[in-house]
Amino acid sequence: MLGETYCTTDYAAIRRWMQARNIRPTIDTSTGRLVIGYPGYQEVGVLEEISWGEFYERLDREGLALMYQEETALGEISHWARLVRYGPEANDWPL
Repeated sequence: MLGETYCTTDYAAIRRWMQARNIRPTIDTSTGRLVIGYPGYQEVGVLEEISWGEFYERLDREGLALMYQEETALGEISHWARLVRYGPEANDWPL
C-alpha cells in the first residue's frame, strides 16, 4: 500500500531496503549512536561506516528495529526510515 509504514527486525529485509537506497550502516562517533548513513548526509559529529555484522549485533543489543516506508503516498520510492526501540518497555512498538 502506498505510503504505508513498516517495522522489522529481519536482517535480510533491513539490508535489502538499505542497499536498494544506497544507505550504509553507520555510527556517529561523537555519540556512539547507531545511525542510518544516507548518501551525502553528515550530521553533527563524524559518521563512520560499520560492517553489516556489527550493525546487526548493535540492533539486537540495543533492542532496535527499522521503521521504514517502501513508497511514498505518491508511489515514489521512499527514503524515510528511523531506528526505533521495540519490546515491552518501548513506546514505539508496535506501530
